[in-house]
Amino acid sequence: MKLSRLATPLVFAVLLSAGAAQAVPAFARQTGMTCAQCHTIFPELTPFGRSFKAGGYTFAATKQLVEGGTDDKRQSLEVNAYAPLGVMAVTTFTHTAAAQTVVGPNGTTTALNDTVAFPQEFSFFYAGKVTPKLGVFGQFTYSAPDGTLGLDNTDIRFAHQIDLDGTPLIIGATLNNSPTVSDLWNSTPVWGYPSTGSAAAPGPNASALIEEQLAQQVAGLGVYAFWNATVYGEFSVYRSAPQGIHVPLSTNTADAAPERIIQTVMPYWRLAFEKTFEDKHSIMVGTFGLHGVLLPGGGHELTPPGDAYTDMGFDAQYQYIGDKHILSATLTYIHEWQSLTATHANGGSDNLTNDLHTFKANVGYIYDRLIGGRLVLATVRGSADGTLYGANTPMTGGVGPSSTSLTAEVVFTPWLNWKIGAQYIAYFDFNGAATNYDGNGRNAADNNTLYAYVWMAY
Repeated sequence: MKLSRLATPLVFAVLLSAGAAQAVPAFARQTGMTCAQCHTIFPELTPFGRSFKAGGYTFAATKQLVEGGTDDKRQSLEVNAYAPLGVMAVTTFTHTAAAQTVVGPNGTTTALNDTVAFPQEFSFFYAGKVTPKLGVFGQFTYSAPDGTLGLDNTDIRFAHQIDLDGTPLIIGATLNNSPTVSDLWNSTPVWGYPSTGSAAAPGPNASALIEEQLAQQVAGLGVYAFWNATVYGEFSVYRSAPQGIHVPLSTNTADAAPERIIQTVMPYWRLAFEKTFEDKHSIMVGTFGLHGVLLPGGGHELTPPGDAYTDMGFDAQYQYIGDKHILSATLTYIHEWQSLTATHANGGSDNLTNDLHTFKANVGYIYDRLIGGRLVLATVRGSADGTLYGANTPMTGGVGPSSTSLTAEVVFTPWLNWKIGAQYIAYFDFNGAATNYDGNGRNAADNNTLYAYVWMAY
């Protein structure tokens, strides 16, 4: 049976619709299928998993507890026989090549190479069908480094399927809290690689706005269409919805103004084309992006003018899914244009306008869904702006916030909902230079990181 195509009789019959954005066994309990149906290795989706997500997380093979209808045969109630709940825990160990200075709660400082987090994060999920055409992927996460519990990646979908002379078309709406969290592929920021990383290791200062800088601080409402499991298009608009902030948002009191609030709305777009060959190979090419103005806040009034950002991304993904061998690869390039009217006027940047370019390429192999490996090359390049990205000698001398890393990962999955892995991240340059990047003698290689983790979902 060609599970990679939505046009299969099974998918037509049940309006296959739920997407496993992360590996959540609540979806497996709902569908009666193993995690391997929707994932190569979580959280990477298969073509079947992408169709499941596009359809609204609603396909269910389990017996419904309560069903009801009206006199005109309209279905008025369908409630699952169980609560679609799940949990996830990630326990980690981090070792950096050179010690980092850690500030304690009483202001004392300590130099550490090794850090253990038990757990690094613990998540609760409400994930599954709510009504025949409405489903949800909701995540609440306790973050040990921050000591906080809050709403994490969340995607609520309404989906309806239309038969166009034998060709399926899914149309739907999404309510979510991060640009790209609604995406079906693993080449956009939220679900891109590496799928887990250390909360203790240092990372580059510069990243594009669309690379999760707005995550869990916005609310987006959008519409999408998925034609014949081949062409996907989405258009959404986002407004700020910061957590831990009193509302309504202040516009005239600097002290009460949160940081970086969207002026009016911020549009997000996505277009992707996927072709499947011989039911084992799939190739996708696509584009995505956003545009909007952020008011600075953070000690400044939430009044125009603000900072304008335009992010344009291009991505590609290849998958081969065989009986024993799985191969996947993604490419992602993002170009960001910044017009920093407010930040520059407030002394927060050297330049009025900046460019930023990020690139990521990864290739992974899995044998028998048991053991695998992956290589990820990531680069950041952009305009030199020491004040914006963190002052250091190379950046103020004309070199932008360049960072280049190569990540090698090995992973072992004794069970489909368990993942034991280790990553080694090697930096060739970091925040503008290979040596003495901070002006205090620290080199890029000092941030090389060994990261080991145990990731469990139930």
